[in-house]
Amino acid sequence: MRRHRTELTPGPEEHRRPGPPPSPDSRRDEARMPGRDAPGNDPAQVVALQRTVGNRAVGRSIGWDQHEHGAGCGHVTPTGTEARRGADGGDRHALAHELTHAVQQRLGSPVAGRDDAPTPIQRYLTVAPGAAEYPQLGTAESDTPNPNFFPAQVPVDDSYVGPDGSLHVEYLGQAPLRISDKLDLAIEDTGGSWRQAKTFFATERRIAEANANLKGRVRFEAGSDYLELRRTRRFLKVKIGEQEQTLWQVEPVRYSVGGVEMGRGLDVRLAQRCNEMATAVTNRQGLAVEGEERYFDAIARLLGALTPTSAAAYRQQVQAAKAAASRDASAANVSALSAVYAAQIGAVMDLRADERFPDLVSRFGLNAFTPPPQIGDVLMIKSLERDASSGELDFHFAGVVARSGTDYVTMENFARHESTATLSSGDPQWYFQMYGTADPEQSFHREWDWEGRFPGRFTLTIRLGG
Repeated sequence: MRRHRTELTPGPEEHRRPGPPPSPDSRRDEARMPGRDAPGNDPAQVVALQRTVGNRAVGRSIGWDQHEHGAGCGHVTPTGTEARRGADGGDRHALAHELTHAVQQRLGSPVAGRDDAPTPIQRYLTVAPGAAEYPQLGTAESDTPNPNFFPAQVPVDDSYVGPDGSLHVEYLGQAPLRISDKLDLAIEDTGGSWRQAKTFFATERRIAEANANLKGRVRFEAGSDYLELRRTRRFLKVKIGEQEQTLWQVEPVRYSVGGVEMGRGLDVRLAQRCNEMATAVTNRQGLAVEGEERYFDAIARLLGALTPTSAAAYRQQVQAAKAAASRDASAANVSALSAVYAAQIGAVMDLRADERFPDLVSRFGLNAFTPPPQIGDVLMIKSLERDASSGELDFHFAGVVARSGTDYVTMENFARHESTATLSSGDPQWYFQMYGTADPEQSFHREWDWEGRFPGRFTLTIRLGG
């Protein structure tokens, strides 16, 4: 994608790019047994055992632990010493840690396991307001710029919502932009601030393509309501070189299955939890369980290529341990499953310095090399410690709602320690973001940058879909 900035935003030499919004993790309130009680299995014992072995993966793997981002789809804000070193914590007033995701992107930093390998530096095209290449802003009725053209949610007193649950929204008349290579998608580039974009821009063709692909797939609450992307009357006229496009502002509209409008634009309310939000956007069910399986399958593929043992053998180790724990969640079986997970995570972490590792990550389409997603796909970033525990931070999901070549727009959210009543529904804090796959620096993986923040974990980004 092409990133435009205005004089409102400093250039590469002026600040470090802080990356995306506050970082997600997954926290569960308790492990639950959704109608699958096996004879002699005590849910409380399973929970206690999981805490003892420090393995949040075990519960999901045997199908009992429904993902609960209780206090956060991983957005736990550290305090004191933990805040200074970017560790997990619980004080919402230390929001500064949440912008530490991608500080390496602009200045270059070591890749995990490769101290001598700096990340590339992103080059930006800078376009000041009034310059020939800055898009013309207008509405269907007038070409006169509107001072309230770019809406975004912003934190006030460390919160994106007020005491009454109303969203803190701030408008800009002009804003830095990310523009797709084909000039048919654009979004405010909020990377240098706390802002999170509430709209994006697309050609009529891209809007129609998005709705055609989402229709019948986007269903809230397992089949009742649905989402549509609707153009407003505001537009950008983008002209770079000989290319020129008119992009219309896009906002979401939520309907009941009977076609009754239930919310438009800033009034649309969805879940805070990232997995529930991604399911709402794409109708892809069971993301927590699928993500766990895909994470360890990717580890098996990497280990199969880096060690004498085959990938199939590593998969069999996991399958056998999961089957035993599913039949009988005894202390021995659950500990054995945890040990299998931990052994494989530890083994692959020890091999990250292998000269073959970067090529394998690229070949398998992982991390910054995930294939371009389609509309309705989900991007997942997942990170576990050596003992297979999450350490209060596990994963984040983002559903794809629009695409152009190798660039794509997601609609996502995460739990932010606001009212627990909105964790699963009724929350206004969703936002749009654009990522790209042609340049690793613009990828979902690099933008979230958990590898840089948590070098003691094994982090993978995987496309769920296709």
